[in-house]
Order: sequence, then structure tokens, then C-alpha cells
Amino acid sequence: MKRYPKNHHIFTDLDPFEDVQVLLSYLTATDYLLDLLTSTHSIALTDAKARAKLIVPHIHAALGFFQQAQTGPPELSFLPNYYGILNLIKVYVLFGPYHNNLTSERWHGAVYRGFHKDSQNLLTERIFLKQKGALPLFYKTIVGKPWSERDVCMSDIYPYISSVSAEYFLATRKRPSLVELHLDFEHPKSATEIIPSVRITSDTDASVRQLKVLKGFKRAPSDKKFLGTAVPIKYNASTAANPLVREQFRDYLIYHSKGRNILTPKCSKMLLLPEELPIALLFFHMSSVVRYKPDFLEKVRDSRYWAILAASRRHCVYQFLVLAWSYFHKENLILSQYPI
Repeated sequence: MKRYPKNHHIFTDLDPFEDVQVLLSYLTATDYLLDLLTSTHSIALTDAKARAKLIVPHIHAALGFFQQAQTGPPELSFLPNYYGILNLIKVYVLFGPYHNNLTSERWHGAVYRGFHKDSQNLLTERIFLKQKGALPLFYKTIVGKPWSERDVCMSDIYPYISSVSAEYFLATRKRPSLVELHLDFEHPKSATEIIPSVRITSDTDASVRQLKVLKGFKRAPSDKKFLGTAVPIKYNASTAANPLVREQFRDYLIYHSKGRNILTPKCSKMLLLPEELPIALLFFHMSSVVRYKPDFLEKVRDSRYWAILAASRRHCVYQFLVLAWSYFHKENLILSQYPI
């Protein structure tokens, strides 16, 4: 089960990173954008026209910043990459129910805390999440409820970035805070019903309470790997795609999926972590370091953590672009290169 019910699979002979930017450029065409807003997002035409006038400049700016990041000095690319992501964040908001708030909340919505003390390393750096701004509106758009103001240590962000999970493990020898789950279906006595069940298939243990992707699952007390079952639903030939099955999951917390296996974060209800959020916070933090603390940037470049950041410049940006296109179209974008 994936984040959205439908897939949009594209095969390419070229670089998927470049291709996804071309796909996003379609949103600069007003006729294409209006069709997307009215048909996919059920926005009235008059409202859609007003939103489109705001969306197009943000898409142009985002693509320009990403191009600048790819052609400028690599160690400084976090700054334009963040502003590219920030513009896409604002497009998320303009597609959603809180679009009117963006006019009065155009600032970041987060504050760099790096001046309060000298950090030991990348992971001890801190940022503060504010109650208003583009990032809080972005969160509210995806999750459906606001976050509360909080101080966040970057050691609580990097374990959730799946795009650089291998680099994170090599640098820290700690496993990412991500869990792989397998969705299955049990058949009770009634032939017309099935019961969704979930089992942990990764080495990481987690409780039902930590896996906010699940809704209404009853924990199995005797088996740590078996997270339990949800309420029975009517049998359907394409059960995994059944809307009643999807209702028992917070689909915005599905990171990756293959068949009936899904990757999801261990997180608390205080701050839910859709895949876009830790990526956005990584680039907000590093753009602040680039702007305000170049001496600390040099320190990080000489540390084991630099490989995480070097990988993030391509892997994380690419993943954010794919997630953004998928959100705008309500389809899972899958870009694959033709086998040689």
C-alpha cells in the first residue's frame, strides 16, 4: 500500500533528477494547473484561477533555486536548495485548505538556535519550531492539525530521513527511527469479511503507540513483532486498495512501500513526521549554517557527518521533488530508468 491509491509510473533513458524538475515545470502552465486544481483537488474554477496566479511564480522560483544549487559551489548549495523547498512548501499550502493564511504567514516558521552555544557536531545543533509561518502551515496542510512550538535537536531529525539512512548509520552506528511493516489479511468465520493485520518485518522494534501510521489496531500481547489487527471490513477482490483499508492508516506517514510492505517512522503524537518534514528541516538548518556560521560549516566538513550532507544534496532534494509532484497530483510518482 502506497501513500496514494494510484501510481504514475514513468520510464526514462535520462536522469530522473532532471526529469522530475521537468515534470514540476508543467505547473507553470496555467491551463495544466487549472485542470489539476479543479479536477484532482475539486477547487472551484474562480478560486483555482486566483490560486494559480500565486502558484506559478513559486514554481518558477523553486526550479530556479534548484538550478542554482546544481551549478554553484556544492558546499553552499544548501541555501538555494532550501529556498527551492520553501517555495514548494508554499505551493503545498496554496493547494490546501489554509491557503488564505499564507499571505500573513510568509516567513519561515522556524528559528536557528546555533548561536546559543557551540555545538559539538552536526547532530547537537538545534532549531526552534514556531507556531506560525510557512513551515507550520505546511505541516498543518499535510497532517490536518497544527504543531505546538518546540525546541528540536537535529539528532531527532536525521534518523527519520530515509533518503540518507545508509549514510546516517555509517556515521553514527545507530539505526534510523524507521520501521518496516507487512500488511496482511486474516479471514474470520464470515466469508464476506477480512481483518487487516500488521507485523514488523525489520530489525527495529516498535509499539503500536509509536507507529502513528496505524489507526484502530489492537496490539497482540504475546508477540512483539505482531502489532495486532484492526476492525473487520467487507471483503473486496482488490483488498489492499480498498478505501476501508486505507481508512485504518494515516497515509501521509507511509514513506516507501513495496507490495504489502511499508516503511514508516516511529514518532509521537506531539510531532508527526510525514517524509517531507525532516527533509525540509535539514535544509532549513543547513541553510542557516551556511548563512550565519561558516566556521561551523568547516567543522562539519571535516567530520564523519559530511557524507550525510553530501548525499542529501541530491538524494533528499530528489525525494522532496517526487513527494511534491505526488502531493499535487494525488498519485505516487515512480521514475525508473530503463535497464541497460
